[in-house]
Amino acid sequence: MEEKSLLKRDNTRQILLIIACWLVYTVSYLGKYCYSCNLNGIMEYYKVSHADAGLVSTMFFFAYGAGQIINGILCRKYNARFIITFSLLASAAINLAVFFLPSFFTLKYLWLLNGFSLSFLWAVLSTVLSRCLSDENLKKAVVIMSISTPAGTFLAYLLGALFTKVIFFNLSFLVGAAALFAIGALWFFSYVKLTSGKTYGKSGEIADKNGEIATAEVLHTDENYSAEKRNAMITLIFLGVFAVINNLVKDGLSTWMPSVLKEKYELSESGSIALSLALPFLSVFGAFVATKVNDKTKNFVFTSVIFFAVSALLMPIIIWGDLGGFVLPLCVFALIALLMTAVNSVVTTMAPMYMRNFFFSGTLAGALNGCCYLGSTISSYGLGKIADDLSWNAVFIIIFAFCIAAVVLGGAYFVWKMAKKTPFR
Repeated sequence: MEEKSLLKRDNTRQILLIIACWLVYTVSYLGKYCYSCNLNGIMEYYKVSHADAGLVSTMFFFAYGAGQIINGILCRKYNARFIITFSLLASAAINLAVFFLPSFFTLKYLWLLNGFSLSFLWAVLSTVLSRCLSDENLKKAVVIMSISTPAGTFLAYLLGALFTKVIFFNLSFLVGAAALFAIGALWFFSYVKLTSGKTYGKSGEIADKNGEIATAEVLHTDENYSAEKRNAMITLIFLGVFAVINNLVKDGLSTWMPSVLKEKYELSESGSIALSLALPFLSVFGAFVATKVNDKTKNFVFTSVIFFAVSALLMPIIIWGDLGGFVLPLCVFALIALLMTAVNSVVTTMAPMYMRNFFFSGTLAGALNGCCYLGSTISSYGLGKIADDLSWNAVFIIIFAFCIAAVVLGGAYFVWKMAKKTPFR
């Protein structure tokens, strides 16, 4: 009876930990996307071009992506409790500084620092979840954490639409700062209780009460294990390339959709931001779709290729279709956003956590998420520059080409699988 009670208590602790991690990552998107969702207002206020405005996002994503790779390695050695708290509070301070409307020159460098500040989060959160959750709860965490991205994006765009309409766009930064500070404090004071329990994952990773990781190496001599690990490395190379393409498409859509709706379809600023909410709203279901499809394919690459292929089939509707209004393109882009969120769920959440017996989850999550934001870096400035010099249709053709490239790459992976006859997922 006592044992059953202890198991129930530990399960409750694990669920609360998942919720805490979800809150951290969801709120981080308020600090991350306050800029993107207010691009129209920022361009008008500072009198800058698409390329100049996109350059700020590029600087953010560069710092965010590079930081992910670095911090994925460092998270093995440093305190998870304090890293997360520092990351959230630093971003809160930066968003507060932006609220007071510095010059555009200052804003660029503040947003660069914001990118690096938030880059600590995903690798550390993945490490904590992989280490502290049972297999059953890990499956729940994969779905729940995947929802954090569209949920946070939805909140950011909702605030952007509201404040642009009734007050002024920069109020989004103030609300973002307050939310980041509150969740940072919650994480700091609840961490010890939420992580005090059995540990799981690669190499017998054990954490002390403050989150420091001590590694007791487990040597694997089994040939099957070694073969599976080699196959896993090949799979990860393909997933890394998919990560770049995925975020180029996904963040290209989320960053520039309000501008597309305003400039191409002549909607109001607040209306274009409000309608862009369709992208993160539908994207919430991306994690569920990814989980269901991957349960059938049993392969991360094949699952991703399916989503890229469907996106490629949809893009011609935008490029060459006689649209006659904004409703159809908005629906298509919302569906593509859902599919790209599904790919993101596979690459940055499923793969790192499900491969915890082969690789250190934090390092893997940091590397793959870093690849994602290489794509974001390209999309922010690159697509904005193409829009300035050519047209939005040219931007859509570029997105279409990258989706096709991902499908072709998936074909190469299929050929490799057939040649090796390997069952690794």
